[in-house]
Amino acid sequence: MNQIKRINIPDGHPGTRVTLRIMAALSREAKQSQSFCEFVKEMTCTVKTPDEMDSYMRARFRYVPEDIETLYAPRMNVQHYREFGYFIGDCDDITMMYCAIFYALGYPSRMLAMRTNPNDPNFTHVVPELFINQAWRRFDPTVEVDVRHVFYGAMHEYV
Repeated sequence: MNQIKRINIPDGHPGTRVTLRIMAALSREAKQSQSFCEFVKEMTCTVKTPDEMDSYMRARFRYVPEDIETLYAPRMNVQHYREFGYFIGDCDDITMMYCAIFYALGYPSRMLAMRTNPNDPNFTHVVPELFINQAWRRFDPTVEVDVRHVFYGAMHEYV
């Protein structure tokens, strides 16, 4: 059953930390969902590498801008995918989806919140990172594959 919960979080860095912790918890929680696990199992029948997973997800993701910050939990996004054929959300939603998949497959992953404007102290973008080949590798299906991120501060949360 999907739930809508309204949570007041602090502004600035403390709010980013709280949001990342909620996102990580929702990503870990997805592994407890039978529907989510079935989706991962089906996906991995054809998708074998992180790059293939990235291509698979990119082809099935529709960016949805939000006026009010909303977190679409991975299990909810799988339900949406089953009904409509695509995942929805913005950077935080697709980050949770990637990290939930990585977590379900046993890969170390984390969420990277970035400050993208040197004059703005707020973190305005988040992406998933996967620890593979002894290094953290960033994915970001909200931009083209070859886009290089420039940021002026970072905050991590491990899944």
